[in-house]
Amino acid sequence: MTMLLRPTTYPSPDQTSDQRTLPTLLVIDIGNTNIPLGLYDGDRLGPRWRLATAHDRMPDEYGLQFLGLLAHDGVDLASVSGVCLASVVPSLTGKISETCRRYLRQEPLAVGAGVKTGVRIRVDYPQAVGADRVADAAAVKHLYGGPACVVDFGTATTFDAVSAEGD
Repeated sequence: MTMLLRPTTYPSPDQTSDQRTLPTLLVIDIGNTNIPLGLYDGDRLGPRWRLATAHDRMPDEYGLQFLGLLAHDGVDLASVSGVCLASVVPSLTGKISETCRRYLRQEPLAVGAGVKTGVRIRVDYPQAVGADRVADAAAVKHLYGGPACVVDFGTATTFDAVSAEGD
């Protein structure tokens, strides 16, 4: 998938608003303990945040949090041109997706075993592989190539192997 990113600017205390480029792809990693979020402009990571995972929080509450975080860092909502999310918490995937549609006006791309990432998932049940592990393997293949070993220190520590062929 090719995504055209439209950069804009955000101010810092010592710069005017036309001096810094704002990343425009919002990435969200819905984990069992935390929900880290970040903004990218190409390969450059910009502002990033971390929310506690709260299963009982409603889409409107997440929406207000997202808008507050963006506003706090001077991010113009219109500059967010795409959203990509990975979730290992099925009960929150729909809520966060709804939040993205209603508050960010973006249909999120949900990473998972069925999304074409350039990495072939070679296990008996690929649909059972967590979206975080798919994203990890795709990132390692893109950044470093294979063979590689990916270690993710999330709520659970996972180890994944990526072959030279990208499997």
